[in-house]
Amino acid sequence: MATRTPDEGAGDGPTLDELEESPLHPSSEDPTRLETAAPIEDATRIDDRVAAPDDGIAPDPVEGELVGGRYRLLRHLGKGGAGSVFLAERISDQAKVALKVLAPAKVRRARVVQRFFDEVRAGGAVAHPGLIKVLDVIEEERPRRLAYAMEYVEGESLRARLKRESALELRTAIQVGQQVALALQALHQAGIVHRDLKPENIMLLGEPGNPSPRVKLLDFGVVKFLPVDKSGGGREAEKPGTFVGTPRYMAPEQAAGGNVGPAADLFSLGVMLFEMLTGRCPHEGDSLRDVVLAKLKGAPRITVNADQEILPQELSEVVDACLQLRPQLRPSGTEKVAAILQNVDLVLFAVGKVRARDPSTVDKPTEERPPSISREVVRRSKATPTEAEAPPPSVDLPSPRSFPVGWAIALLALLLGCLLWLLSRALWPAEALLVLPEPSVPAPPVMGSTVAGPRP
Repeated sequence: MATRTPDEGAGDGPTLDELEESPLHPSSEDPTRLETAAPIEDATRIDDRVAAPDDGIAPDPVEGELVGGRYRLLRHLGKGGAGSVFLAERISDQAKVALKVLAPAKVRRARVVQRFFDEVRAGGAVAHPGLIKVLDVIEEERPRRLAYAMEYVEGESLRARLKRESALELRTAIQVGQQVALALQALHQAGIVHRDLKPENIMLLGEPGNPSPRVKLLDFGVVKFLPVDKSGGGREAEKPGTFVGTPRYMAPEQAAGGNVGPAADLFSLGVMLFEMLTGRCPHEGDSLRDVVLAKLKGAPRITVNADQEILPQELSEVVDACLQLRPQLRPSGTEKVAAILQNVDLVLFAVGKVRARDPSTVDKPTEERPPSISREVVRRSKATPTEAEAPPPSVDLPSPRSFPVGWAIALLALLLGCLLWLLSRALWPAEALLVLPEPSVPAPPVMGSTVAGPRP
């Protein structure tokens, strides 16, 4: 594998010093994420959404409880740093939904509450088959509780699939990557950067192990709303130095606390494609520092997947392009990546897989031996004493390598002559052959008879 190194002078990108100075530490909301200690937007922006000190706080929800007067909790599905997710039933029509309830200990924290409403806003602003839909938001006072309902889907996370299979089948990895790219395209067109794209946030719908699963992109808890033009107003840019993300999947500029845009999601998509194809991440390390610094060294260009199947050149190039250190060198948009992945999938559907030759199975040079020695003689010479005492076979066939060349030429000439003879019989049958008259020879004179004729 050839290792790609960052191009020098290709634009502004994070330096080693910038990465070393980024104050990374685990996020209190999600231990797999990291965030800086830089303050988020002023808490006065969300004062109306933060409980007053004298307000009561609701206890942890339990199965069977009615939330917001509209949803009954049926089963606990999972718990994270920011809250719990339940399978719930909507009272009005008995529809099944997933209900995320913010942890009671977090309802007073401005930063967590801000992200909670950003998640609701992002999930409700964009309608796309590859994005989870936010259906409803619940705010309860005295006691204080925040929750929102989203569509309930059945399946497994991409992380669970990778833990079981290590790497995905080639076309499955391409199809998953294409669907994620299309979902990101919808977010980016709405001015939203996901910032935490990783296998844990990708849901594969249907039965586990499905070779062609549908994909849902989850968790908008750390999305970034891009600033709009001056005429549009509305969104605000984050303060420099503020970032969150998961180290192995975040872009270098995101780790350095720099300006994060759609190109950061493309880098994360490249890491996921690399992992789905090979079963490992392109940037590994025993510590956070090692992982982040490994990104500066570039990623290896992959040409085969975990099953030793040769990757189409376009696939290798698009993964390599997404993993470029500098955002300016990555693809211009997720729609371009999705189109390339679709073309590669069509080619593989038409042509099929091409497996790289395993070096351990490459034929070794055949031992040269005189043409007069047969295979059986060589076998007996290499056999053990017990095998050598066995009687030889009654017929000792010559080796194809030792068959006399002269005999082969003679046999070929004989076959050619027979073919020409048969061809001549077919073209000129015996009845059609020209019969030449015999030459006239005068008959000898009969004794006792005279022959009239001129005298000499």
